Amino acid sequence: MDRILARIKRLPKETKIRFIIIFVITACLAAALPVYSWFCYQRKAAEMYKVEYPNSLYINAANREDQVNFRLAGINIGELRRDEEGYYLNENNERVTSAELAAAITKKQYVFSVSGSNTKRYILQLAHTNNNLFDYAVYEAEQTSSPPSGNVEYIKYQIDPGAHKENPFAVIGTDVAGTTAAAAVTTSAGQTTSPAVTTTAVKYYTKGSMVMQDKDPATDKNRSTDANEDVHLAKDSDIYFNETYGSSANVEAHAIPTYLQKEIRDFETDESKLFCHYYILEVTWNGDRSSVEEKETDMVYLSVSRTN
Repeated sequence: MDRILARIKRLPKETKIRFIIIFVITACLAAALPVYSWFCYQRKAAEMYKVEYPNSLYINAANREDQVNFRLAGINIGELRRDEEGYYLNENNERVTSAELAAAITKKQYVFSVSGSNTKRYILQLAHTNNNLFDYAVYEAEQTSSPPSGNVEYIKYQIDPGAHKENPFAVIGTDVAGTTAAAAVTTSAGQTTSPAVTTTAVKYYTKGSMVMQDKDPATDKNRSTDANEDVHLAKDSDIYFNETYGSSANVEAHAIPTYLQKEIRDFETDESKLFCHYYILEVTWNGDRSSVEEKETDMVYLSVSRTN
């Protein structure tokens, strides 16, 4: 030990300073590493705590019922306007005595919902083929338990008491109706489950502002106009064609899908970060359909994806 101390004393002053600096740095690193590890652990623990809140996103029929209850069927291009009692109606929704005086139906409307939790924004997309001369649009909708007042457009919807609901949460605008429904249940995690629907009550959906539609540059992502004004086809020059079909040239033009897309953001959630949005899908067509083959079918796809 004496020899080591003697050698240290004989070292030049500059070398001693270097050794002291190296020792101090080594000591600081030895003290910093455990502290850094502790902070990393605390940060990861905080992140793990955050993801304890469920992340979910669902697309369903009206009343948040299962997708199987949302069917775009029953479009009859020759159908005439009638009321609930079967009487023919004219353009002003007044009863008339014969079918010759009745107005033709030129649109159909379907209610669907998007709901979930812990989502700040999402993209709603509608894709459809172009076999028929249909135009598609999506509107916001508000759900109520009684018919809305005033001259507003709304859809009457019969609740299916046996319907399965994808989203188990009781969200903003809860749609459980009637006094025969079971009580809601709050789990240990603070999540509120919907009571079972046992009624055949009616819900009403008031048509709101337009979200997206065909021929709207802001939302129509893959459509160009054909020479015929009434026919709008997705062409092979559009942005999604090559991604879908590659270099294939033998693709039937009417079967190429058109994409409508809109990002939904800045919406309200409840204290548990849950939400439910209702929409109306509106399918419209020209009243004169004499040149259209009734056997043709459009394929329509609705999808939703989280963007946060």
